[in-house]
Amino acid sequence: MRYSCDSASSFAFSAGSSLSSTAATLALSCSGLLAPSSGVNGPFGLALSPDGTLSVSGSFSNDVVSVDLTSLAVSPLVAARAGGLGNAMDLAWDGATLLAVSPLSNAVVYFDASGDPTGVAARGLSASRMGRPTTM
Repeated sequence: MRYSCDSASSFAFSAGSSLSSTAATLALSCSGLLAPSSGVNGPFGLALSPDGTLSVSGSFSNDVVSVDLTSLAVSPLVAARAGGLGNAMDLAWDGATLLAVSPLSNAVVYFDASGDPTGVAARGLSASRMGRPTTM
């Protein structure tokens, strides 16, 4: 499936297909909502937080922002490189704890709901040739 921004900076994808994380981040980028000036560069991972906001990781900016889905306001959640976060990828919420995959630090880093690092969940992960994590 191909995703692209058209000349009017809107987002298009084939009808009947589900919106993947990659497609959703491209849609946010095409809309201008997550332009680098918003504080996130290279949007990658998405997770719906317990308070209903959308958490978006910045793989180039090494941070996480929060998007209010009502007002579309973007605010910082996790500061760049907090807790060793580097090349932020996938995100998941477990209750009030945010888990962020950090390939540069070879770990899954935990953050509380205010974005403060609370620990490292896993170490020794490495990207395989297929782009899937493997244990070492």
